[in-house]
Amino acid sequence: MHPAQSKGKAIIWLLLAVASSQATSVNIAPDALTHATEGYHTYVGELAYLTDGRYPGHGEQPGVFAWPSVGNLVFQLTEPRRVSGMRLYVGRDAGYYEVAAFRGARFGANGQTDSWGAEMVAVAANSDLQTDAWILLPFPPGTLADYLELSTDDSAEFYEIEVLADAPQPTAVSASSWAGVKTTPR
Repeated sequence: MHPAQSKGKAIIWLLLAVASSQATSVNIAPDALTHATEGYHTYVGELAYLTDGRYPGHGEQPGVFAWPSVGNLVFQLTEPRRVSGMRLYVGRDAGYYEVAAFRGARFGANGQTDSWGAEMVAVAANSDLQTDAWILLPFPPGTLADYLELSTDDSAEFYEIEVLADAPQPTAVSASSWAGVKTTPR
């Protein structure tokens, strides 16, 4: 096989792997407690814009969350989850993004991440400088985290942020409503 064909097949397999991982992922960002770091960083917009499902071309008048300079966003979950990565819809102001996944970190009273005693379990970065596009920051398979910190070292515009977690596996037990249980003959 010619080396160019081999490289082409490798790229196709990589794209298929990413697509299949997203197909089995769910967005848990709305379930997380979301904070923008305070003190040194200022921002424009509302945190609620990041998980409202609206971005350019999808939804009426999407709100933008913007860092005029550097900034960090944190997503704190109530319990560790298998997280496959993060997706960002960035606007016209694009930059370098890095997301770190932790177990045991917390948002401190000082408005910054408190990682004392925490374990950093994964890091993903993107420096493609793509504008008006979805950016994927994938983690290695099996990443278990309860806290994610997204950092940018320059100004940035975000319309939507998704924390991608493994979809729950179906069980053999079927769901029943309380009304259905009450009306079942004994």
